[in-house]
This record gives sequence, C-alpha cells and structure tokens, in this order.
Amino acid sequence: MNTRKTTDGLIRNKERTKEKIIAATEVVFREKGYTGLTNANITKEAGVNHTLIKKYFGSLENLLEEYVKRKDFWQLLNNERLNELVNQQREVTKFDIVLVLNALFDKVFHSEELQKILLWELSDDAEIMKKVAREREVLGERLFLSLDNNKGNKLDLRAILAVQIAGLYYLSIHAKSNGSLFCGIDLNTPEGRQRIINAMESIIDLSM
Repeated sequence: MNTRKTTDGLIRNKERTKEKIIAATEVVFREKGYTGLTNANITKEAGVNHTLIKKYFGSLENLLEEYVKRKDFWQLLNNERLNELVNQQREVTKFDIVLVLNALFDKVFHSEELQKILLWELSDDAEIMKKVAREREVLGERLFLSLDNNKGNKLDLRAILAVQIAGLYYLSIHAKSNGSLFCGIDLNTPEGRQRIINAMESIIDLSM
C-alpha cells in the first residue's frame, strides 16, 4: 500500500512539474517571442532544474510542440466539434461550417498566444511549425472529405474556406497588432467583428 501511494505521489509530482514547465513556456513565449524559447529561459521561469525538460519531454522541441498543440484551434477542435461533425454520418451543413468559422474567429481574435504562433509559423523555418501545420491539414481533411461528400455543392468549397480562414487569421492579427481600421471596419469593436461574421455567413450561405 505504501509503495503504491509513493508511486502515485511521484506520478502526480511529475505531472505537476510538466504543467509548470508548460505554463513557463507560455510566459516566456509571451514576453520574449519564439526566439526566447530556450531551455535556460523556460526552466528559469519555471524554477526547476535545467535537466527536467529532457527528462519529462525528451527534448526542447517536444516541449514546444506540446505547447503549440495545446493552443492550436484545429487540435482543440479535433477533440470536440470535428469528431462530432464527422461521426454523425450525415452531410455537413451551412450551420456546421458557420459554427466552426465563428469559433475559429473568436479563438484567434482573443488569443494573443495563438496570434504569435501563427506569426511564428510564417516567419521561421522551424521543423516543429511545419509538423504542426501538416497535422493541422490532416485534421482539416476530415472536415473537407465530409464536404466533398455533399453532392449538392457545385463550388470549390475548399478554396472558399481557405480564403475565409486565411482572412480571419489576418484580420485578427491586424486588429490586435495594428489597431487601425481595415476597409473602414474597426474589428476591435463588437460591431466591427459582427460585420465580419455576417459577411462570412453570407458567403457560406451563397456557397452551399
């Protein structure tokens, strides 16, 4: 019994330490950007020994990958809405797509970390970001295959969604980093964001 309690305690301590390191990774990323994500900076912020990243995650790259995946919208969607959509054995509807796009817009707009991750993906040739992008495509493909099965669609929905998703990424980052109007619309106001949502819904309505 005592051995089991000791083992359980060690496991809990390990998980707490891992979460502490991941939380420290977020702080360093927010304050120093992706160039500051070093073993020394992260373990200093976490207040742990510098050997623990390798011990608990295998490598710094594995730690960063786990952190990025926890922030990535499509990884989170894979565990929630995407599984529900794909496994319902029915055609994906306009309502389904609008829900996903609205959730994406809300997530990216309100998450400074996710915005920085998207910029990191664009500005650095890191293999970790390429891997995350590839996995994101695999997750998205599940949704696209469901759309392809909708025989009533005559337009190229993949291309339409690509333009919309890229637009939502850019508009969110522009609004938060620049703060200026875009086509005369202030996305930093609820009214401005609602105009984008309304336009997005209109495009989906015309496309499906």
